[in-house]
Amino acid sequence: MTSLNAIAEDQGFKVQFIHQPWEGIFDTLDRDERAIVAAGVTATEERHQKYALSNGYYFSPDLAVYTDSKLDLKTFADLKDLKVATQIKTSRITDLQKLKGGNDKIIATDTLYLALKEVVGGKADAVVGDEAVLKYYMQGEPSVAFKSFEYAPNATVPEIVFVLKKGNTELQSKINTGLANIKANGVYAKINQKWFGSASTKPMAASQ
Repeated sequence: MTSLNAIAEDQGFKVQFIHQPWEGIFDTLDRDERAIVAAGVTATEERHQKYALSNGYYFSPDLAVYTDSKLDLKTFADLKDLKVATQIKTSRITDLQKLKGGNDKIIATDTLYLALKEVVGGKADAVVGDEAVLKYYMQGEPSVAFKSFEYAPNATVPEIVFVLKKGNTELQSKINTGLANIKANGVYAKINQKWFGSASTKPMAASQ
């Protein structure tokens, strides 16, 4: 069970999960093809302006992952001159562009899984992305000796939220109420323990 399943059960509605490429995922809301985007979306000011966002349901710092033992990477700034992979059209692309002063040595892939594969295959020096997602994919590469570090390029770790079409206040209210209820009754903590190995979702202290 996911947090959204538990919220839906608490509030008496049903959800069907449909896999969707990240590129164009928000357009499905605009076209009324989907009601909710639940894909590890961070709450940004731009998204607040364009969409209806739920309350935060998780804090997940960004993670940088690499395999070259000769590299001793500790901060996001250490990636400046390296070839780095990440998922297309995400906030990490923007962070890398600011760090590098453009798109030089940035590899944009359709999924974070493919970005990690760029590192495993030796085509990229590092991959950056959502910590929880990357750690899950790293488990599928048991023969690879990964090295990693958490970072917060904007000084704080943003909340992960559910995204809805602007004006869908009824569903937004149900999600927020259901989220509060499963946090109060312990269901939320059990879900996080199962998937992430910890019941806590407190944000980490900024590393930079």
